[in-house]
Amino acid sequence: MDRSKGSLRAFPAHADGDQVIFYESEKKEKELGRFDFDLCIGKGRKDKFSIGQYFHSVESGQLDAIGLQITTAGVGVEDGIQCFREQNDSESALYLQGLSDRVAEDMAEYIHQLLRTRAGYKKENRGQRYSPGYPALTNLKGNSIIWNALGAEDLGVTLTDADEFYPPSTTAAVICFHKDASYS
Repeated sequence: MDRSKGSLRAFPAHADGDQVIFYESEKKEKELGRFDFDLCIGKGRKDKFSIGQYFHSVESGQLDAIGLQITTAGVGVEDGIQCFREQNDSESALYLQGLSDRVAEDMAEYIHQLLRTRAGYKKENRGQRYSPGYPALTNLKGNSIIWNALGAEDLGVTLTDADEFYPPSTTAAVICFHKDASYS
């Protein structure tokens, strides 16, 4: 089984409404992608917001930073799970699947902390990560945007036609560093 891997990077970005555009460099010569954030409803169903509001707007003339990350428990986990299934050991298959999912998620949190530190927020638990397929960023197309921007093929991660990851114990996220960014 291959070992777990991850990739991370911060890019210059700004918002255009609910869309966040990110670039290869601060010169904005090459656009690398756009994330279309969905409208979220906050706690108590009181607030309606979009993650785009936490980035400097195009009109402001200021650039912001957006973090991207991808982590995987590694290629080969699926073979181990399938082996257990063939042996009719569904309990071990479930445990291995759960463990590999947990490894990918724990690596994602670790990488999130690394990106915070690199962005200058060493002691703060600041900002939030948003994964494609979840409420703030429901479109799975975000997976391919992240995958392309980070060159995730080097991690052994591929994308299905539906923009899902293989191996399945892989996660990706967009990170907003704004102090108020959250799901609430």
